[in-house]
Amino acid sequence: MASKESAMSGRLDITRRVACGAVYAVIAAVAGAVFTSTISHAYGPERATFTRQNAAPYVTLNAITDSDPYGYEPRFVRVRDVSDNAPFSADSVKITSGHTYEVFLYYHNNAKSSLNLTAENTYARVNIPAEIRKGEKAHVIGYVGASNANPKEVWDEVEIIGEDDVTIRTIGDSGKIVGSKDNPINGMAIDIGKLLSKEGHPLGYYALDGKLPGCSEYSGHLLMRFTAVRADFDLKNRVSEAGKNNWQKSINVKHGDTVDIALSYRNTGSVIQQNVSFHDILPKGLSIVPGSVEWYSGHTNGKWKKIDTEDHLTTAPGLNVGDYAPQGNAYVQFKATVDVASCGSHVLENKLKIYTENGTRGDTATIRVENAACHGETNSKVVVAVAGGGALIVVMGVVWFVVRRKSHKPRATGRRKK
Repeated sequence: MASKESAMSGRLDITRRVACGAVYAVIAAVAGAVFTSTISHAYGPERATFTRQNAAPYVTLNAITDSDPYGYEPRFVRVRDVSDNAPFSADSVKITSGHTYEVFLYYHNNAKSSLNLTAENTYARVNIPAEIRKGEKAHVIGYVGASNANPKEVWDEVEIIGEDDVTIRTIGDSGKIVGSKDNPINGMAIDIGKLLSKEGHPLGYYALDGKLPGCSEYSGHLLMRFTAVRADFDLKNRVSEAGKNNWQKSINVKHGDTVDIALSYRNTGSVIQQNVSFHDILPKGLSIVPGSVEWYSGHTNGKWKKIDTEDHLTTAPGLNVGDYAPQGNAYVQFKATVDVASCGSHVLENKLKIYTENGTRGDTATIRVENAACHGETNSKVVVAVAGGGALIVVMGVVWFVVRRKSHKPRATGRRKK
């Protein structure tokens, strides 16, 4: 990695005179922008560098150390947080869900103007990670190259750090070229897809044809934007005694009682979640009251809507309630009957799974059934019915693990003292 030279700190003039007698507004797109650089990061490859007074005797790219007004050209990539109106940074930028970011990439054929050397097949390309985890460090990397340049390709990077778990999405119509006011391609749109491709996007001066003459008056920069989005959601599984609306994670009931169960979903991310589905997994001893399942969201026009059959809810992948924008929510509710007649204490666990195209999560509500003690025993026997089969039986402080074979005949597999 080349040693870094300080050059980019402070406010740049919007328009300043450059070598070769041209005028180039290096930050015309962002009036009064500030470039900051305080930490050394990687750029390359190792190559000869030049100055305004001693330009290159051959085609080379971004190798001037005192470019006016840009400064140290080997550090030619910048990123800024548009949402916070932050300055461009060459070093490190925090990536926050819901924010928009702008990438700046500078290009310049450093060959002496007197030599009339044109860079051929000149291009730029940008590499941006598709996602970044909270606390993770990644990089936005920019490349500029030409088929007759020495070296053929140069690169620079800006560190980005995830403030959240985010997915990065480029903004398709955000790309453009910025150059001197007389540059024929100044303000021209560029294809983001090409810019992000392995081949890159052609650069130029008279046209985006890959031909870039040598001298600062033919230099320029490109801009593009991306957003950071986060897919996340909350869910709840709550139960209440019938008609009381006293929603809890766990309640105590008796055999034959009816309970109300409320399930909810809320999009807490910054991206639309598609094909949200509710899947309720009932334990043995709990059955849905026919015709009681209904759901509510913006898709039902703010009214509770019955579903045709509870199988839509209890069979995977569950009841599909549509797509939801950030802060969108949906609810499902139903009544269920407790059918556990055997003596002793029983624990029924109702399980909810929410499926989305961004992942699956679950939540559990507990229904404790207190029946009369078995003959000759105290209520020290507790049976825990687990959704999906199997049970734990606690008798007088001893835990028995009961599983099912493929024949569905239960067997005890072991015990341990409580």
